[in-house]
Amino acid sequence: MQEVFPLPDTVLFPGVVLPLHIVEPRYRDLVADALATHRHMVLVMVEPGQASLVTPPLCEVGCAARIIHAETLERGRYNILLQGVDRVRLRRELPSGRAYRCFATELIARPCAATVKGAQQELARLQSCVFSLGHAAAESDRELVEVLRSTACPVELADILAAVLVREPGRQQTLLATAELRRRLGSLLEYLAEALLRYGAPSASAKSN
Repeated sequence: MQEVFPLPDTVLFPGVVLPLHIVEPRYRDLVADALATHRHMVLVMVEPGQASLVTPPLCEVGCAARIIHAETLERGRYNILLQGVDRVRLRRELPSGRAYRCFATELIARPCAATVKGAQQELARLQSCVFSLGHAAAESDRELVEVLRSTACPVELADILAAVLVREPGRQQTLLATAELRRRLGSLLEYLAEALLRYGAPSASAKSN
């Protein structure tokens, strides 16, 4: 059973750190319980247009995450840093006995070595785009440059770039929910082509041959 933190218009990816200010009583309870035990929860986006419901439907795929920092504030509020760990699929809701929601979840396996090897063409194009984007953004966006340097693993970098460069939550959710690595990289390369155009860099390397 996994405790679930649903948020509208918010997608968390593995490897990404999300700052959150926790005000609502049921989620203050969720954070307090997590801090007292395993420090884990699952962040899941609420289905678009359903956030006003008391128990809104949730997207099928979310991100298991760990609280890596917590600051306790007055009136039981918290500031926390939540780091994404793994993709998970929500299977069914379970009674929790608490105000927050809990689900049975299924871990979505990370790409194995054979899968990564089979996506070498896409990964090579990703690395080429990252190189071009780093040069194009060097003067105008140093924060992006730091993001590009944050990991040498192209699979991890793909998730970080999805969080940073893809603006629309719906498109982010699609990338999170795409388990097949080559399809996910193909979609991300399209977004990278858009980013390269915004920074005035050639985008040919982001397109398929």
